[in-house]
Amino acid sequence: ASGLAQAAAPKFVVGWGSQVVLEPAGIASLDAIAAGGDFDLGLRDGSIVAWGGNALGACNVPAPNADFVAIAAGLVHGLGLKADGSIVAWGDNDFGQCNVPSPNTDFRAIAGGAFHSLGLKSDGTVVAWGLQGDGQGSAPVSNGHFVAVAAGAYHSIGLKDDSTIVAWGNDEYGQCDVPAPNASFIAVAAGTYHSIGLRADGAIVAWGYNGYGECNVPAPNADFVAIAGNGNHTLTLKTDGSIAAWGRNDYGQVTLPSPNEGFVSIAAGKLHNLALRGDGSVVVWGDNSYGECIVPPRSEDFVAVACGTSHSLGLRPDGSIVAWGQNFSGQCDVSSPNTGFMAISGGTRHSMGLRADGSIAVWGDCAFGTCSVPLPNTGFTAIAAGGVHCLGLKNDGTIVAWGSNSHGECNVPAPTRTLSPSQPPGNTALDSNAMGASWPGG
Repeated sequence: ASGLAQAAAPKFVVGWGSQVVLEPAGIASLDAIAAGGDFDLGLRDGSIVAWGGNALGACNVPAPNADFVAIAAGLVHGLGLKADGSIVAWGDNDFGQCNVPSPNTDFRAIAGGAFHSLGLKSDGTVVAWGLQGDGQGSAPVSNGHFVAVAAGAYHSIGLKDDSTIVAWGNDEYGQCDVPAPNASFIAVAAGTYHSIGLRADGAIVAWGYNGYGECNVPAPNADFVAIAGNGNHTLTLKTDGSIAAWGRNDYGQVTLPSPNEGFVSIAAGKLHNLALRGDGSVVVWGDNSYGECIVPPRSEDFVAVACGTSHSLGLRPDGSIVAWGQNFSGQCDVSSPNTGFMAISGGTRHSMGLRADGSIAVWGDCAFGTCSVPLPNTGFTAIAAGGVHCLGLKNDGTIVAWGSNSHGECNVPAPTRTLSPSQPPGNTALDSNAMGASWPGG
């Protein structure tokens, strides 16, 4: 399994809180990558950058964010290995997966499972901590001569210096039963309930749960140089720099990016993937529910911003809107044409945009009629989005409300002709209501 962190250079961050988003420069020239459940990590010049889901602090890399040489990610926690051999861990710690055992020294490799962590010492022993339910958070019985480690959701894998594999922890689907011959392995990886081994001849062996075909290595089974696994899919890198993937694909996680070439490193998240090209650029694909696959355009030149419950909106001087974050209901899919907007607002799972012609566009969750702007859709001068309802202020000072009315939120009290936008036209400042509505002056 793999995992996000606070940006090394804060100027790259354009969103924070439960969603962390970076502009393209924030993930350029990376040296290494890792993918967690719904967040990602990148290593550059000894510091860690992170983006995606941050509800439990998986993107909040502790200070000082420097001197890291390796990264790994669990389901909702991150791990960083320092040049001095110590480990830093952050994020979800319900099972102690971030409490690195003492002495925190002499580590040379790390791995993160769903709720446990692994560290490989320079003497070849493995240290494990976190959830102990099936023994995955404990050291293996024969603890020595290890050269690499990997962690599944509830099982752990270690590669020995004699090229054999040892696996321990949950074995419900045979993910700890290494197929014979157990020899000539050079790398290991793990998905939720399956295990993967790369042999010296470039062939792959996969075993364990196979409900989505994650253990069915496609032909030709040759020329592989790197492996990764997470969730119910397998991700691999070929000698020619191309990627091969198989298994679960309900979020497009095994639908390969184009052009499929020039890759030097891979990382698998639970429902998404990352791949690093030789030029330091990153390609991300798969599930984007928490912004783990989206990097909005440049972060400068915005004139207004607004926040929904788990998504963000930005308004540009040209009247276009940029949206990112949780997109379960299409709240980040801006209505077409994306032009002529002068104000924005975000609700729980819907977004609003006010156009210069006085009309309103609403998109996202329309279950309560939130996207059905009452007619006539003209003469509006301000907007605000509630949880599942909308408000529009007319140029005659009246209010129009629509959407859910379970608590009377759409019952505008009379009289309504005494209201006006709190920011008068012509003023260049921004104003916002409590739900995140923002509009620029003039």
